[in-house]
Amino acid sequence: MPASAFSPQRLVQARLRAGMTQSDLAFKVRDLSGNRFKVTQAQVSKWEAGRSTPQADVIPVIAEATGQSIEYFYTSGAGDEDEEEAALLGSPQDLANALQALVERTVREHAREREAA
Repeated sequence: MPASAFSPQRLVQARLRAGMTQSDLAFKVRDLSGNRFKVTQAQVSKWEAGRSTPQADVIPVIAEATGQSIEYFYTSGAGDEDEEEAALLGSPQDLANALQALVERTVREHAREREAA
């Protein structure tokens, strides 16, 4: 396990690259863990904002859910982190496309929820 700090920014990046909302990630972590971890959207939000950190045994499940390595979620504190993050995100257009897809998916999900209500 890395001795460096958990990176909230990398959690956001991994979630967006996987095309997930915070709720999607919470559900997938619960599902993959056999409901062992009762993760909620609010917890994911706190992790991403840096207000709390996921427990060490949850991080491998987050990694599996997002298709990243466990090490991806840790920073070494080196000054080249911004360059590494930029390389992982791809081009600005890639990020814009991922965000647009996520927004469209969220709108569709909310519309389905309204119809079901």
